[in-house]
Amino acid sequence: MSTDGPIQVSVNAFKIDDPAFFGQVPDFIKLKIRANSAGNQSMEYYALTVFRDLAAYHFDDKDPQALIDEELQRFSWLERMASLENRDSLYLAALKQFEKAYLIHPGQPIFPMPLPKFYFQLVSNTSRRNLTSTNGT
Repeated sequence: MSTDGPIQVSVNAFKIDDPAFFGQVPDFIKLKIRANSAGNQSMEYYALTVFRDLAAYHFDDKDPQALIDEELQRFSWLERMASLENRDSLYLAALKQFEKAYLIHPGQPIFPMPLPKFYFQLVSNTSRRNLTSTNGT
């Protein structure tokens, strides 16, 4: 019987708890992502290093579409996975900076930014919390 199988990693092995993970491409690709020996086997650690490597690979592309796709995925993933209390504001700031850098690019089709979706979710969540606290449920 083989002992090969999934490696068991502590839930607390690697946390996405550094605001620098929301950094713009030039800063993010230089970032040293550190984890303890158990943490560097976690899926979160691996995913973050893949995002960093993909951003570095596509950073100098003449057509930035692959970089744009990757970065929007990274920001969205971080907004869901980060253990930072201010992750929503970090996400919003990262998107706004990224939009300024890449929205107007000669010959590039306009890409849908997730900002309207984020604002809608923020308002919906706030409305639900207010409704719940008002109704006492």
